[in-house]
Order: sequence, then C-alpha cells, then structure tokens
Amino acid sequence: MADPGKRAAAEAHRLRDENWTLGCIYLCRDDPRVFVRNRWVVGWTWNFGHRLVFPAMLASIGLIVGPAVWFLSRGEGPLGFTAFFVGLIALVFVAHRIASGPAG
Repeated sequence: MADPGKRAAAEAHRLRDENWTLGCIYLCRDDPRVFVRNRWVVGWTWNFGHRLVFPAMLASIGLIVGPAVWFLSRGEGPLGFTAFFVGLIALVFVAHRIASGPAG
C-alpha cells in the first residue's frame, strides 16, 4: 500500500515553481520519481534532478527503437512498426505508474 504522506510530499515538489526551469523542464533532486505529471499539458515529463534519469532515457529509447529497427532491418516492416508502438504504449503505461507517486 502506498504511503499518502510520501505521495503528498512528492506532489508538493511538483507544484513548486522553483522546480521548473523555463516552465516546462522539471528538475528536483528531492523528488523520488523519475517521471512526473506535466505542469500544464496532458502527459508526463522526466525529472532531470533524479540520478537515474539519463540511464532510464537510454533504456527507454533502446526498448522502443531497438526491436523496431531489428524487425525493419529484416524486411518485416509491419512488425517493426508494431514493435515501435507497443514499446511506446508500454513506456506511457510505466510513466503513468511512476508519476502517480512513490509507493510504500
């Protein structure tokens, strides 16, 4: 079960103006989430203050683009595009779960 106090603290970080650069780049070392909800638009953004953000970005790109490139290189275009979109949908699902707040 998630701790409501941890979720509230993480959300308080997201709402503070000083944690947003240029109004759209989130950078907060105290927020334990790699993904956070965007401030004004629908979706999520990366927490560039988290120490794992760059490895997570590289892994995300590899998991989305890698299988698609592999299928396309073998001449299997429809499977390549399918792999790309399945990976993209999986990333959105993971981002939503992570951005909902720290668990436990």
